[in-house]
Amino acid sequence: MVGLFAAQRYEALAEAAKELDQLESQADDVKEDILDQVSLGGVFPIHRADLARLVASMDNIANLARGLRSPLDT
Repeated sequence: MVGLFAAQRYEALAEAAKELDQLESQADDVKEDILDQVSLGGVFPIHRADLARLVASMDNIANLARGLRSPLDT
């Protein structure tokens, strides 16, 4: 993205941003599915709260890549 911006390839940058937005939306769906499964209980190799924090952190990475602020960034 930075390379496209620096090269002033704005149309390619817009397409890349659109693709990144779609991938981040898909990641949000996967995050919700994971959290739904975690809430059902079961045996996990790590504590459920730690797993939920891990999933939220991964979502924060995707949001930052997209240029969004995390709800945890106050």
